[in-house]
Amino acid sequence: MTFTGRLGEVMKESLEVVKVAVFNYLKEKNISKSFDKEAYHLHVPMGSTPKDGPSAGISLFAALVSIVMNKPL
Repeated sequence: MTFTGRLGEVMKESLEVVKVAVFNYLKEKNISKSFDKEAYHLHVPMGSTPKDGPSAGISLFAALVSIVMNKPL
């Protein structure tokens, strides 16, 4: 995953947690062995604030799992 724009440390940390969580979830559920944590490019609003990081995590997690499983939420 790459980070675009200037993100606060909280948002960067949330994105790192999300990619690890998705990787672990898919591995645990034996859903996809081909998920590459570094293959996704995420855009985050430049106006994000530190409080946005934790709440954005579940949305990012759900979106990435949806993409990998090729199923809509």
